[in-house]
Amino acid sequence: YSSTIFAPFGHAVWRYDGIVNGTNQFTDLGFTIGNNLFPSTTMPPGLMRIERWVLYAGHTVYLGVTPDSRGHEWTPVGLYKATALDTAQRLALPSGAVAWDLLVGSDGRLYVLANIPINSTQHLVIVYVTVDLTSWTEVLRFTRTDGTFARSFEMLNGDFYFGLGGAGSAPPPTTGDILRVARAAL
Repeated sequence: YSSTIFAPFGHAVWRYDGIVNGTNQFTDLGFTIGNNLFPSTTMPPGLMRIERWVLYAGHTVYLGVTPDSRGHEWTPVGLYKATALDTAQRLALPSGAVAWDLLVGSDGRLYVLANIPINSTQHLVIVYVTVDLTSWTEVLRFTRTDGTFARSFEMLNGDFYFGLGGAGSAPPPTTGDILRVARAAL
């Protein structure tokens, strides 16, 4: 963990410094340094923070997000990788897709859940996979037409599970539903 970047409270960036006298030591790196973790990004109003980080291929891979006014919900701004604070790079997904969640599969590959808004009620949901953080292969796609989109996902025994979310003050009734795509359907 010696060079791992931590975001234990979602908005503060910390570095693990090792164990001293039997206690884990962390250094608060502050927001100014943290903003260096979002290169090639026009900083939106308010505070950006790290969400959904994973360790993959010697990098910390993470989403840069902006929280809503209550701080409970957030909107992704970009997908990034870093090995240290001064090495962060923005990663581009095909077709301008926006990453919402990340997971390292039992096969050792990195899966990225992405959405592409079509209009106010339709969203294209895509799962990409990579082994090198450069080339992306589409695993599956489906379209939501009720105003929801996939906010989160998990993989269990080769099946994908998607948590549906909505936006706005009156989210669709299917917000909170969980969809399953069986491995056999892929």
